[in-house]
Amino acid sequence: LGENLQTRLEIGITDRPGCHEVKLYALGVRAGNPGANRRAGFCVRLSLSNFRYDGAMSSLRSHDDSWDIATSVGSTAVMVAAARARETDSPDPLIRDPYAGLLVAGAGTGMWESFLDDTMAQRIATADPTAAAVFANMLSYQAVRTYFCDAFFADAVATGIRQVVILASGLDSRAYRLDWPAGTVVYEIDQPKVLEYKAATLADNDVEPVAERREVAIDLRQDWPAALAAAGFDPAR
Repeated sequence: LGENLQTRLEIGITDRPGCHEVKLYALGVRAGNPGANRRAGFCVRLSLSNFRYDGAMSSLRSHDDSWDIATSVGSTAVMVAAARARETDSPDPLIRDPYAGLLVAGAGTGMWESFLDDTMAQRIATADPTAAAVFANMLSYQAVRTYFCDAFFADAVATGIRQVVILASGLDSRAYRLDWPAGTVVYEIDQPKVLEYKAATLADNDVEPVAERREVAIDLRQDWPAALAAAGFDPAR
């Protein structure tokens, strides 16, 4: 969202005739007629006047489509990482991900910048308090989810499990930041460009995985179990 949202929100909250429906999605904000421009994601309706977000981000899908870190489904990974980065930098963080900020910074400009903008919640609240609460909850949800998933993995390896599979791993940094026992292998399954971006960005910042990290570059619509087995996963272990 970044500057696009800042500029258009200031325009949108002025009193103007002909209020349009505005939809706030996890993947974008766009004005339109009811039922138009349907997208995947969480939706909140705001009563703003003549508001429009003209960003290029889109979640429109097609059969066998692919994406990098800044487009389509890939952009959601950056938004999740931005939420982790914001929580990490908060006064009393529930979780700590020292690498989330690095991964967001390298992704360029996008709506994930709104997650890191300290003024965004107040500006949304000025337009619609309900939407502001949803925005805050979206950030809190990512922190809570990360907290419980981290605990789940810690409990799993405590029982002796040494193979971890993360589906649609996105910018998940657990292979780099959790305290894995020796011999743990973390398999990350996602689109090739997403995995490449994460590995390259962290390597450029001298960050190395704690566990053995194996990339399984495949779309989950394809035969990912076979690709996982080819990468070395042993279901008997």
